This record gives sequence, C-alpha cells and structure tokens, in this order.
Amino acid sequence: MSYLRRPPDRNPADRTAGAAGTCRRDLDTNLLTAVLLTTVLQGSLRRPGGRLIMISSAAAQRGGAGSHSAGSYAAAKAALHGWAFGLARRLGPDGITVNVLAPGYVADTEIFGDRWGEEFHAQKVADTLVGRGGTPADVATAVACMASPAAGYLTGQVIGLDGGAVLGR
Repeated sequence: MSYLRRPPDRNPADRTAGAAGTCRRDLDTNLLTAVLLTTVLQGSLRRPGGRLIMISSAAAQRGGAGSHSAGSYAAAKAALHGWAFGLARRLGPDGITVNVLAPGYVADTEIFGDRWGEEFHAQKVADTLVGRGGTPADVATAVACMASPAAGYLTGQVIGLDGGAVLGR
C-alpha cells in the first residue's frame, strides 16, 4: 500500500522559490519602502507638528486568506504597524505624530486585480456594517483629518477605515 497519492505538479523547491519571491516583493513594496522613506525624511519633519501617516490594510488585522500572496501582503502590512509604533515612540517627544490608516475594501480601485466582479464586490460590501464599499474620497478625508493640526494628540494608533468589517481592537 502506498501513501503517496501522486507526485506534486511542480517541484517543491520551485513552489518555495515562488512563495519567497512573492514574500520579498510584498515586504519590499509594503514595508521596506516605508522604512527607507521615513528614515530619510525624519530630519525634515516639522518639530513640533509633523505628521507621518502610513497606509496599511484591514488585511493586516484580519490576515490574508487563500494564497501565499494574500498572506505575505497581510504580514507585510502588519509589520508596518510595528515600524510605525517604534517611530511614534521615537518622534513623539519632538511633537511629531505617527499613525497608520488601515482601509478595508475601497470599491473604485484596481487593487484586487482580476478578482474584481459583481459577486466579489457584493461579498466585500456584505462584510461591512454600513452596506457599502469605501471610496478613495473616504481615504483622502481620513488622511486629511489625521494630518491636521487638530490631530496633535493622536499618535501610535492604527485607525481602521473599513465600514465596520474589522471591529476595533
């Protein structure tokens, strides 16, 4: 009796290399760029009153589902939270705030690629408590609020902008 059903479609090393490439791309795009940019800009920020706002994703709080790419994207965005928290501690004494905006489903973007369709849209909207997807204007408004002088006491936070799809933590 054999316990092997059939050989894998691809060499496991090929699959591992592909997953590693996806992880590397997601880390470079979603974490490393923020680390490098904020490191370079720290000396140029207004003291007091500077604002750093990083864009994450609700996926960082929910976890990626379905594929290596969704999982590595969520992990990279979650790592961005840790980077922001460290910056908030370091820059807070200089009067600089650091926060993270974590949008959920934003309907008028192409972030979901070829998965975009009526059924996909309906499921994402059904996940919200407000019965609609977000808009780019929703994101812009939240960023403007977080960047305003009125937000001077808001720092070290992850702000969910997802219509209630991910409840507060």
